[in-house]
Amino acid sequence: MSQFPQRLKKLRVENGIQQKDLAQILNYGATAISNYECGTHEPSYDILIKIANYFDVTVDYLIGNNNTSKELSDFDYKLISQCGKLNSCNKNILLAIANALETEQNKAKK
Repeated sequence: MSQFPQRLKKLRVENGIQQKDLAQILNYGATAISNYECGTHEPSYDILIKIANYFDVTVDYLIGNNNTSKELSDFDYKLISQCGKLNSCNKNILLAIANALETEQNKAKK
């Protein structure tokens, strides 16, 4: 879980949550999150799932496990997460916009 401490801290800071507050949300002691972020302790699978659900990310993202050859950026994960919340009609609209932007970008390169 080499990337877990950094990713947990990044998510926590981005969401404006203090360590003690996240620990309270997860029903853990005040130092638990600090220990995770320092890498001195690793969470159980159950806690990983709770953290992933809380921040609306995958466990794979938290631990740095990627099943593709290309690493997705944090922005890509956020975009995918947001897209997952859309209904199918809005997903199709978003895809059409992305395709139009790609076409314009490719034209500009020529």
